[in-house]
Amino acid sequence: SVKSRLGYIAARALLGAANVALGNKTVKSLLLRVGVLPKPGEGPGEKVRASGYFNEWVYGKLSAPEGKDEKDFPPIEAMVHVEGTRGDPGYQLTSAMSLHTALLLSRKADLASEMNMLGGVLTPASCMGDLLWKELPAVNVTFELKPNINQRLS
Repeated sequence: SVKSRLGYIAARALLGAANVALGNKTVKSLLLRVGVLPKPGEGPGEKVRASGYFNEWVYGKLSAPEGKDEKDFPPIEAMVHVEGTRGDPGYQLTSAMSLHTALLLSRKADLASEMNMLGGVLTPASCMGDLLWKELPAVNVTFELKPNINQRLS
């Protein structure tokens, strides 16, 4: 629709302007001086870091392989609810997830049967998906699969 297209154009223009402004040393130093931007080393306090959270829904759809009939391979849709609690997602939870991912990688000899180490450059999820689902609740990050959502929506 025209309304959503205009919103998209306005958002792109605003983000572009912000990117140009923050890339300008004079503008950035002014924003730092007046307190709009935090100074280096100024981050959220202990209370904010401890009480932060995130709540995400990730949607995926697997369609029929190319050249195959959708009657034989109906699309599969699923959602994953990812929730992080008791920690600032931009600092505390991110560092905890990174650390636990590194710890899992350090045990790859013991966990080889559970890791998918095939391929070139891998993301943590593609390499250790199920292991991450099992390990990350220890740092207050949980995953809940909502499978076959297309069956529930129809």
